[in-house]
Amino acid sequence: MGLSLLLLLILAAPSGIEIEDRIDVVEVDRRVLAVGAEGTFLELELEIDEQVLDSRSQGLIGVVTTTSRLLGVSQSAASWRELRYRIEEREAAPERIYLADRVALVALTNRLAALGPKSGRWNELELGPGESLRSVVIDNNLAGAVTERRAIAFAPASGGFITIPLSPREELEASSLRDSTLTLTTTRRFLVFRAGAERWIERNRLGRF
Repeated sequence: MGLSLLLLLILAAPSGIEIEDRIDVVEVDRRVLAVGAEGTFLELELEIDEQVLDSRSQGLIGVVTTTSRLLGVSQSAASWRELRYRIEEREAAPERIYLADRVALVALTNRLAALGPKSGRWNELELGPGESLRSVVIDNNLAGAVTERRAIAFAPASGGFITIPLSPREELEASSLRDSTLTLTTTRRFLVFRAGAERWIERNRLGRF
């Protein structure tokens, strides 16, 4: 299908029907297009030998993984955001891409990458040697992750990743994410993070140290 015809099909909408705020991502003619609800679109040409492996969108966020880089876009962005894979890195598997209406979280080999609706770039968080994800939860305004060493929150309103260390014998028992509030229950503590905050709130469990 040609680019002109594809754009006509995407942008054409019956008059009088309200269009939700959303972004759609499509690949056509060796280009990746992000099409906004108001008919705006951003275009990015693929490099020589670059192949699209996965593309998805939800709400205001779109994510594309290729053989050489991670691409992200939001409805208010003026351009695609790219993150190059490192030499020792592999592209993210589909099950390691987490997407909600206003937040995207991607787990790469040795780092986490996250994007919000107004992000000017991918936010990155390095994972230490041997550090791996144990749990991930995501909602419209907030993403949370737990490794064997720390709890991690990403909220665009908080400006990036916020972490809190876990003790060597501290294990996650339960997690809950509701109304932009992430609550983790570990064997030692209750950990709470709210979108827009700059730190975690913690409280010890009585008789559990």
